[in-house]
Amino acid sequence: METYETEEQQVEAIKAWWRKNHKMVIIGVFTLFAAVLGGQYYRENKIMRAETASEHFNAIVQARKDKQLDIIADRTLMLQKDFASSPY
Repeated sequence: METYETEEQQVEAIKAWWRKNHKMVIIGVFTLFAAVLGGQYYRENKIMRAETASEHFNAIVQARKDKQLDIIADRTLMLQKDFASSPY
């Protein structure tokens, strides 16, 4: 690590470092920001899809109790088509 005789030399060294590296710092900050937002979106989307699948399943259970075959058929088709990867 270099030692500087004056504060001005240290300021100049910082300015030179910034001129050399500012693009990478900005790209790094932007990438971090995008990763955090992307992760939050992914988690929220996953939760919303699970809740929607659960609502469809609960509607099927209720329709079965009420013997509403048309609702059972519609909701079952939705679950199979839109939520095939869910446990429902």
